[in-house]
Amino acid sequence: MSLKEPQLKMSKSHADPKSRILITDTEEDINTKIKEALTDSEPGITYDPKSRPGVSNLLEILKHTTQSPSSCEELAHDLSGLTMRQLKEHVSQAVTKCLSGIRESYLELMLPTNKTITMAREAGRLKASGRAGSTMKTVREHVGLQDVQWPSRKGEQVYLAPRRNLFRKYFTSADEAKQRREEAEVEAEAEVKAKVKEEGSPSYIRLDKEAV
Repeated sequence: MSLKEPQLKMSKSHADPKSRILITDTEEDINTKIKEALTDSEPGITYDPKSRPGVSNLLEILKHTTQSPSSCEELAHDLSGLTMRQLKEHVSQAVTKCLSGIRESYLELMLPTNKTITMAREAGRLKASGRAGSTMKTVREHVGLQDVQWPSRKGEQVYLAPRRNLFRKYFTSADEAKQRREEAEVEAEAEVKAKVKEEGSPSYIRLDKEAV
């Protein structure tokens, strides 16, 4: 829980940076934060989250950082002879020991010369790309885009031509695009004439032509 407001969770969004302990904190940072943690003026060490939330919070931190099998009540009983200052020093040492090595590993990973994260990111990208490529191939086949041809050379023009069912087909030749557009117009006109013949002539017929 928060070192400044023990009734709240320890959070990075809290306005006071001393309310939380970060894995990147130095031993000095941890000592300062624990030393300034909110407690109370009552004598002795007891575990009572309702009436003594600050002290209880320190006992909970101590239990988890030391992975003690004892309950917080048992820890409070074992440490009952300590002053508040001594309890904070004890908790500070436990937290420092628990985070020992984690901070150093993090800082090592963040070095510009360390390629571990870069290599892991690249491996993840390649793995995701392989899965995405397979998925997109299936999607294109289902929506009718399996014949899409992308430019084979940098700067090569790509042409579009209308395709039925609201999909489009890509062409690398302007002549192909023009031919497909004309075929689409002929097909559309034939469909309208067939419908007129079947249902009767409407008040007007409109054929929209889509330009390339």
